[in-house]
Amino acid sequence: ALKNRLDYERALDRDLAAAIENGSLEVHFQPQVDMLRESATGFEALVRWWHPEIGAVAPPDIVRTAAKLQLSEQLTGYVADRACRFSVALDAAGHAGTTVSVNMSPAEFEVYDPARLLKGIAARHHVDPARIEVEITEDAILDPRKVERALAALRNAGFRLAVDDFGMGHSSLAHLISLKIDRLKVDRHFVTNISNNVHSQALVAALVSVGRALDMELVLEGVETTGDAETLRALGCRTGQGWLYGKAMAPTEAMEWLKRHSGKARAVA
Repeated sequence: ALKNRLDYERALDRDLAAAIENGSLEVHFQPQVDMLRESATGFEALVRWWHPEIGAVAPPDIVRTAAKLQLSEQLTGYVADRACRFSVALDAAGHAGTTVSVNMSPAEFEVYDPARLLKGIAARHHVDPARIEVEITEDAILDPRKVERALAALRNAGFRLAVDDFGMGHSSLAHLISLKIDRLKVDRHFVTNISNNVHSQALVAALVSVGRALDMELVLEGVETTGDAETLRALGCRTGQGWLYGKAMAPTEAMEWLKRHSGKARAVA
């Protein structure tokens, strides 16, 4: 088992740079849906890698290896480039109101300037920065002094900001206000089987109230059953993401998914 793990990590270390360079990495897109109207409002860009020797590579391993090899900027740029290409395709298909989100780790902010990187990529593709949302993990707001400058630069450049996996860390409401976050993505831990869990229902209802008070939209991750979706709607939740609505899909497949929901999606756009 130890040898297999070492071989796995050695293959990642050896081949990640080339995979970024030659386009072997794939970026898939998972829809974010207005649960009241069941129409697409956005997509999240998610990196995928099928390695020819070791098979599917877990996305966290891709991110971890990129950080170890000092390739975080190249990886984020690669994903952002694909996200902008997808945004252009959305425009061409008549869905100009649909956003695309890109994940970033706060650790990256100490390595390079994320606003400069994303501004350059968006400008190259002629994409309005307001169409791109930057998702950061919740630990970024534990010490806002370390990320405030980078987030302010992203916000001033016109990009939207979201906090991912909200509820699993130790967020301060004061920090959420000071950082001017646009959306909170509630972790799937609180969503799975919520129709049968009164404690999760109470917590999500409280988060809905917090979101309204702070003028932040909530996105509920991990919506997988109609029962959970109905419960979330009853609690006042609007936007959901999960397998009930659609998995992460290759760009062409995502566009086909959008065509099947075109009437509803265009009503939102």
